[in-house]
Amino acid sequence: MQAYTQERRNPRVNTAGVTNPGAATHPEGDMDKYGVYAQAELIWSDKLTIIPGVRVDKTKLKPGAGVPLTQAVEDTAASPKIAVLYAINDNLSVFGSVARTVRMPVLDEVFSRTSATASNFSLNLKPEESDNFEGGITLSFDDVIAQGDAVRVKVTAFRNDVSNLITRGTANAPYFVNIGESRFEGVEVEAEYAARNLFARAGLSVIDGENRITGLPLNTIPADELDVTIGYRFTDLNLQAGWRGEFAADQEDIGPGGRRTGGYGVHNL
Repeated sequence: MQAYTQERRNPRVNTAGVTNPGAATHPEGDMDKYGVYAQAELIWSDKLTIIPGVRVDKTKLKPGAGVPLTQAVEDTAASPKIAVLYAINDNLSVFGSVARTVRMPVLDEVFSRTSATASNFSLNLKPEESDNFEGGITLSFDDVIAQGDAVRVKVTAFRNDVSNLITRGTANAPYFVNIGESRFEGVEVEAEYAARNLFARAGLSVIDGENRITGLPLNTIPADELDVTIGYRFTDLNLQAGWRGEFAADQEDIGPGGRRTGGYGVHNL
């Protein structure tokens, strides 16, 4: 169980020394949030693991000084999930999960407005919802090159479908609105080698994002990225040294108003 309370006070003092409540785009208010989470782990024959779970959240947003409203906004949502892991043998396992996540609106999104005299609050905002699908494999090998070393590899593919996306509205609409549907999908690869002295790690991330209404790319998607680390442990000196490289590809898959970015590489010793 989790409980969270926020009391936001954002006073502004003008040149005459008069204290006024917070700005229209950063309103005062109170937020009460409560969450309950339950999870079970079921193991069958030391090969199959099933993990079902659910989280229920409730929020209550109350306007503060400077917001000419007395109406509180309440939301309740459930976020179920189920994850499965199956060990085919000592070296290979497969896994997958399905989850539905919900993000509740916050004070800024409900009680903000375009100016101190405007009344276009966002009292009817719906929670942001996401259906998430994930699947992959893990590989595990020991004594590959030398006695006592280990190789671990994990490959994950995912897709997240987001609806009721919360974003800023137009001049004549509420300050925040629910709009559109988006899809994020990609692949992540993690690999690691560890021996008594030598170690190496690598991670590759490839993500795409699309506005499902227009079919155009989203502008908030990071470029494809590769991270590599190679190092050596001097066990007698309790010291380790190594190199780390971070490499990002060009990002040219952008939507209207976006900006292309060039690739880069960063080296650390």
